[in-house]
Amino acid sequence: MSYARRNNATRANIDQSHVFATGTFKNVWKGVYTVGARTGQACVAKEFKTGSVYERRYFEEEMNVIRLTQDIIDAWHAERIINREIYLNTPEIWTMISTGVKVLLEPMIQNFEKFNSNTGWASNTGGVWSEAMQALSHFSFHNSNGRFLLCDLQGGLYSDGYVLSDPVIMSQKAPLRSLLQVWMEETQDHRPSRASDENGHEHDESRSLAD
Repeated sequence: MSYARRNNATRANIDQSHVFATGTFKNVWKGVYTVGARTGQACVAKEFKTGSVYERRYFEEEMNVIRLTQDIIDAWHAERIINREIYLNTPEIWTMISTGVKVLLEPMIQNFEKFNSNTGWASNTGGVWSEAMQALSHFSFHNSNGRFLLCDLQGGLYSDGYVLSDPVIMSQKAPLRSLLQVWMEETQDHRPSRASDENGHEHDESRSLAD
């Protein structure tokens, strides 16, 4: 079983009248799914502040972090360390119809809170979920024989478990969030899917969404 929380939709309306949230690398816009199993539910579109239209590398690195994080979470559950479930929000690369800008789209998380960072900070509330997230970070390091550390754990609590979003992977072999080469070398069969036309031009297998 893969503990992933997916879009399960093919279309959404995104409110670009104002930025819903902003981070170091991305702006976040709030929206609503309009076609698919999640119709009527809230979603978020995350746009890189630079390079979101032309730089495939940003998206490849982001999706590689998500794939590796999913592997870590699935391995964590396989060990049955706790009797509660942790899920990962799994974004997809969608394209804004009106502008052609590519974004990372995923289900919105309510009751957002942060448990640790990529600079060594960790929540000391002592709650069950706080302890579980610190344990997950430690597990990622030991389970990978010290190659990776999953951190910057943040998300929200739901009735069926905790949902994480936008994690960071730190590696001894690569700078923070620059795991593309490491991923390519060590997981050859997990490369991002691409399609080529008859002239050999590559295209993202991304979806479209309405503004």
